[in-house]
Amino acid sequence: MLGLTNTLLAESGITKEVYTDGYSVAFDGTGDYIDTGGSFQSVFRNSFTISLWVKVSDGQPSSATSLYGSIDETTGDAGQIDLFIHTDGKLKFYFQATAASAAYDIFVSDSVVFSNGANAWKHIVCVMTLNSGGNSSFIFYVDGAVEDSAPDTSSTITEAIHSNWTSNNALWIGGFNNSLSGLAKPFTGNINDFAIWNVALDANAVAEIYNSGDPTDLKTDTGNYDNSSNLVGYWKFEENTGTIAYDSAGNNNGTLSGDPQWDNDVP
Repeated sequence: MLGLTNTLLAESGITKEVYTDGYSVAFDGTGDYIDTGGSFQSVFRNSFTISLWVKVSDGQPSSATSLYGSIDETTGDAGQIDLFIHTDGKLKFYFQATAASAAYDIFVSDSVVFSNGANAWKHIVCVMTLNSGGNSSFIFYVDGAVEDSAPDTSSTITEAIHSNWTSNNALWIGGFNNSLSGLAKPFTGNINDFAIWNVALDANAVAEIYNSGDPTDLKTDTGNYDNSSNLVGYWKFEENTGTIAYDSAGNNNGTLSGDPQWDNDVP
């Protein structure tokens, strides 16, 4: 893999971005996070997909750690989204659209995703689908394969409630952003190539971007992946300097807070 990143070449007078993957961001679990600068309210009111590469320092932590998340408590626990690693090494995805107690879903991976202690890189994809006239559905993908597709709670989110998802609180990477108390459940490990789409990717597209364990350019359609135009956030973490993580989708540049480190450890 190349160490020089975000290289620009002039080809026939046209500036072209060349994809490389030389860096990730390392979080130490003591106050590090990346503020994406966006709440993605309109995105999360519809079908969406979130993808990231993760290398955890402790796959079965003493307390849950959040890979990304946000809650707008100023509206009474509305607008909550959270992907976290439970103490048993399973993934949990929490989505609450309104303050109503029954308007949420919790999805838990069928099997243990992370072993105790340090783990190798894994590709995690969360796909949430807004179903017309029905309840919202969800699928976990781990390393390109379906991990779970059924909720672990009797509560559900109807189309009407999901489409009213409300938050003015920014999504954070590497921890959970509580609008009233700040960072919660800080993550320890590395995160790479964090992306958000405003559509539910299908299984073939997910397998394509997993690419047998080798990250690929999400801004370029290839094979069964034809959703580059649906990217609403894409942080490659290729800067290797400063405190800005640039959004290749061109919408929200992220800000590194605490003391996360640029790291040449990549999948």
